[in-house]
Amino acid sequence: MSVMLELPQEVEAALAARAEREGVAVPQLINQLLQQGLAVYDGDGDPDGNPLVLARAVSQIRNRSQAEHDENQRRVLAEARQACPVPHGKSLTDIVVGKWPGTETDQEISQILEELS
Repeated sequence: MSVMLELPQEVEAALAARAEREGVAVPQLINQLLQQGLAVYDGDGDPDGNPLVLARAVSQIRNRSQAEHDENQRRVLAEARQACPVPHGKSLTDIVVGKWPGTETDQEISQILEELS
């Protein structure tokens, strides 16, 4: 199927830059992005457990503006609960590691956190 799209110049420039970084042609990149986008969400637009959800979240974090970062930080800090003490005989690692809500492994989480640091 062929599709013609009218894209704003900044979107076209972003696609061209990303395609160059990834070493692919722009049409190939657009095809990949569409396939990923369709795989991430089911018909209702809710995450369906697809592992691409993590990749999408990381991409959103990496590509946000400083203003978006600052607003997210302000909101999270405003909504954060008071710190809870670590129970006697436990470490923070005991409480956190292996408790991820998705299907990601501890190794995958560690790798993503390292990339974002």
